[in-house]
Order: sequence, then structure tokens, then C-alpha cells
Amino acid sequence: MSSEAAVEAEIVTYMRSLPRCYGIKLHGDIYQVNQPDRIFCLQGRTVVIEVKRPGAKPRPGQIAILRKWRNAGALAMWADNVDKVQRKLREAGLI
Repeated sequence: MSSEAAVEAEIVTYMRSLPRCYGIKLHGDIYQVNQPDRIFCLQGRTVVIEVKRPGAKPRPGQIAILRKWRNAGALAMWADNVDKVQRKLREAGLI
């Protein structure tokens, strides 16, 4: 089974391969509890991703924060593999 770090590395590699994409990693601390792991701007659209190891799901607080990002207009998701990210980006018309 892949680790969360391996899944994150695969997602970052994929996102960096896309034109007009820039992203940063958020390092969790007491001021950023439940914030997503990665924030990207892809073709002018904010994309936030909470990364999980395969089979894992986000905590309720993480889901609540993703909902806040979504309500603000971001494409907000959690993913345990790069295929899910690609599918969500395709559905949003970003790839």
C-alpha cells in the first residue's frame, strides 16, 4: 500500500505537469488545523486538495474546511490517488 507521502508526490508531479499551474504545501500547525495539504492555482482557478493514503478518508473537520473552500468558489477535494484528481479536474473543465 502506498503512503500518503507517495500519493502526495504523485499528485504534485501531475499538477506541476499542467500548464498554468502553481501550488504550495500547507504545513499543519495549530493555526492551520484541518486546512488542505495542497493549494494550487490552475488556469486562474483555486484548487485545494486534502491528500490521504489509499483507502483513508478525511476527518470531519477536514471535510468542513473543504466545504468552506468550495462555498468560496474553489475546486476543493480530497484524494487518495492521482486518478481522482484527474477526474475532478476533468469534470470542472480544467483539463
